[in-house]
Amino acid sequence: ADLPKNIESYYQETGRSGRDGEVAHCLLLFGRGDIPKIRYFIDQIENETEKAAAIVKLNSVTRFASQSVCRRKQLLAYFGETYEQDNCAHCDICLSDLKKVDITTEARMVMSAIMRTGERFGAGQIIDIVRGADTKRIRRYMHHNLKTYGVGKNKDKDYWRFIIDELIAQDKLIPEGERYPSMKISEKGREVLFGREKLYAIIRETPVLTHEEKEEIEGNPKLMERLKILRKKISIDHKVAPYIVFSDRSLNEMACYYPTTPESFLRIAGVGEKKLSSYGADFMKEIIVYLEEYPLTRIPDKPVKKELKEKSKTIKTMDVSFDLFSQGLAPDEIARKRGLALATIAVHLEQCILKGYEIDINRLVTPEKLKIVGDFLMNYGVRKLTPIVDFFSGEVSFEEARFVRAWIERKE
Repeated sequence: ADLPKNIESYYQETGRSGRDGEVAHCLLLFGRGDIPKIRYFIDQIENETEKAAAIVKLNSVTRFASQSVCRRKQLLAYFGETYEQDNCAHCDICLSDLKKVDITTEARMVMSAIMRTGERFGAGQIIDIVRGADTKRIRRYMHHNLKTYGVGKNKDKDYWRFIIDELIAQDKLIPEGERYPSMKISEKGREVLFGREKLYAIIRETPVLTHEEKEEIEGNPKLMERLKILRKKISIDHKVAPYIVFSDRSLNEMACYYPTTPESFLRIAGVGEKKLSSYGADFMKEIIVYLEEYPLTRIPDKPVKKELKEKSKTIKTMDVSFDLFSQGLAPDEIARKRGLALATIAVHLEQCILKGYEIDINRLVTPEKLKIVGDFLMNYGVRKLTPIVDFFSGEVSFEEARFVRAWIERKE
């Protein structure tokens, strides 16, 4: 679980995921404690040219892991390509709830400390100066007498490390030296230091729950993260803020109660029929996929509030779809008539099958597909939709796979 030694290694490691055509999720674990360990092995290299090149590569992967710039943009830039899009819609930076903040004042504090110490010290000493630390090294170099000593004592070390990382990432500071690099101010940095340019950084906004929400909701963090990624993608597609799609409170309840039917989804706080029709199918699909991956997940009962009880009595959206199907309409016709996505109607009819409604399966899937897909499910025990669709090379749709799966499960 060590930090990759260079970008090339990281690219090779992530490339091992997703080669089967499935969605791939890559996680980079980054801790600054990894850097000295890698430096130890680099220092064993006898060839000075190779050693210098290894240090440059290590600095590159450190910047990649620590700066808030689109990962795809960084990777392509490293290999000499340009990514023109502002948002790749895949990496953690582009899918996070990000906020642009002005860090000009803090940046000038750091660079002022660097300038007043002759650009001879590393990041650790500069942070100690800004925070007003009382260390032997501070006293030895009389740094406690500097004008910038203690100007940032109200912030912790991690914050000032973040500021320095941003200055390096944005080419305002240049680390020079091998074993203990000192901080040098670049020409771009001097523009900020002398007040001719402002500096901004991108930070992630951590959702803050009230005490009452924390007590009431304990959503699954893994599912919560996946729902937030889905929310971000939808918000980008629809060009709206993420909270317009669903609030954090709504996602927390989804990650706690795992709603997979329109009825249960309507019980989630902040969900009405409009949001159910607009976004419900996508979120229910994500929850269903999660439950397929973790079949032993315990699903608690959702307390039904009074107003939600009334709503559930008047809105039986699954039954509406079933009634239209009983009248002879095909799933795509039902979707058009109701103004809902085909995937939503497929979920409705899937639930009808599982609940034992009178459904003519041959109206949803041809007898040939029912047999070959059913045999595949029975012989291989597959229950996820994507492998089924992939196995038949697209000749079987997700909706058809869903219907056959439900039919088999009902028979079982």
